[in-house]
Amino acid sequence: MNNRLRDFVVQIIRQQWPASGGRLPSETVQRQLLDMGEDVPEGAMTEIFDRLTDRGLIRTSTGPVNQAATLAHGAVDIIQVAPELLSR
Repeated sequence: MNNRLRDFVVQIIRQQWPASGGRLPSETVQRQLLDMGEDVPEGAMTEIFDRLTDRGLIRTSTGPVNQAATLAHGAVDIIQVAPELLSR
């Protein structure tokens, strides 16, 4: 896993979550990464979100499956963020 990218994803979640209204699309996270000039390899965000979910740090919701979106940014909405992720 790309730890640098993971750290940026976590930073963006922390920044965006309070104003998200309880739903933060993965596409929004990807857009911010790209605006920062970060390279986002196919599948990387899915892996990051899966690991954060496995550790109980986020919960996600998926809509209709779109393979291109899944490869690009994970195609999920973050619907819950654990307090310990926000307080790091």
